[in-house]
Amino acid sequence: MEKITNTSVPLYEGDCADKAFLKKVIKSEPGIVAVMHFAAYKSVGESVAQPLKYYENNIGSLTALLGIMETERIRNIIFSSSCTVYGQPDSIPVDESAPFKRAESPYGATKQMCERILEDAVFSNKELRVISLRYFNPVGAHPSALIGELPLDVPGNLVPFITQTAAGIRKKLVIFGNNYSTPDGTCLRDFIHIVDLARAHTVALTKMLHADELEPLEVFNLGTGDAVSVLQLVKKFIEVTGVPLSYEIGPRRSGDVEKTYANPSKIHRKLGWKTHHRASLASCLELAKENFTYRIAPAMRKISMADLHGQYLRIKPEIDDAIQSVLNSTAFIQGPPVKQFEQAFSNFHDGAHVISCGNGTDALQIAMMSLGFKPGMEVILPVFTYVATAEVIALLGLKPVFVDVDESTFAIDIDQIENKITSKTAAIVPVHLFGQCAPMEPLLALARLCASRGFGLHFVKCRFEESGDPGDDRLHFIFPI
Repeated sequence: MEKITNTSVPLYEGDCADKAFLKKVIKSEPGIVAVMHFAAYKSVGESVAQPLKYYENNIGSLTALLGIMETERIRNIIFSSSCTVYGQPDSIPVDESAPFKRAESPYGATKQMCERILEDAVFSNKELRVISLRYFNPVGAHPSALIGELPLDVPGNLVPFITQTAAGIRKKLVIFGNNYSTPDGTCLRDFIHIVDLARAHTVALTKMLHADELEPLEVFNLGTGDAVSVLQLVKKFIEVTGVPLSYEIGPRRSGDVEKTYANPSKIHRKLGWKTHHRASLASCLELAKENFTYRIAPAMRKISMADLHGQYLRIKPEIDDAIQSVLNSTAFIQGPPVKQFEQAFSNFHDGAHVISCGNGTDALQIAMMSLGFKPGMEVILPVFTYVATAEVIALLGLKPVFVDVDESTFAIDIDQIENKITSKTAAIVPVHLFGQCAPMEPLLALARLCASRGFGLHFVKCRFEESGDPGDDRLHFIFPI
């Protein structure tokens, strides 16, 4: 955002259901006249599996915010709502007058409840002004490709699932159901470009602050009015990018609405907003095209992958024998071969103490504990890493400080690390991916530079070969590949 806007963006990290946190933020930023509420979980499938998580956060964050807004006399709020409030509408395209049907998912139910809460809040507080924007299906990316859908975990939306499958991160894409009452049997959706959606918020805010013709509570559909099926989107991705895609038809997914697309005439009329990216389905796929072409695909092409499978095949008989030996002994973690390895590795390090662990997560925790890290210290790590890396840091009461990656290697971007180092920085955790090690020599040079400035940094790294000066203050751990 800062690169795109060339403006410093204040960031406060906390729980939006925590009134004390919200009050602290508002007190720190005097002059706030409006709030946009985006603090909601949004995966339909996850909400079916974990409904309480959704009810607690999505509703709790809104009620906490409204309470603080009333106390601090902030009278304007734009709410991020959803077309899921309509359930399965009686007719399509659906307009804002359509009654709420029973929500098909807990996520949709939370949006219905939040809109009812806003309605009641406006009735009780005559100063409050609300605009609720009912999103249909956002896709796309900023033209710079700096902002787009690139989830680090399992995606909750269709398009990032498509791009991850195309990149080889996912083996195949599953289309949930092809027996709906639609032209090709798959669900019908209204895909709106994310830039159009973002622009709708700025238009709504401007109207809210500077126009008097709006009602205290307004709701608007954010959609194109064009119906596109899931299967159409998949086929169009293949056509636009030229990338083959492995997909199959699976059973229907609980919580999915069969077909829904917007009648956006109200927002056209009252706010003067219209989509700029609705000329074709291909324009709706700018995310897939830009994000895959400019972020994922180049990185995947440039990264030199180690042939781990080939390495495995060359020593497969030895590995199979070792596995069978362990099974026969029932000593799954601390058997004789492990003890032999501990001794050999200790000798390699001139008598250093060696602890064998069942997994890399335990090793990372022990390494940090042995270095005497205290709660509140900061640990720098790349954003593209295993979840367990950050979990261990948080478990020890440390603060993870994330640094972006070099897209040519997916390793931590060395150029960005120095600005993240503070007096609280205790360690840097470079993460080795794709069978390749992070660039340790530049990192060690940075550590020496910081040491000369009075900062004491530790490195917790994967050890494959002798490197660096004997005096380097480092811990090493290895893990099976």
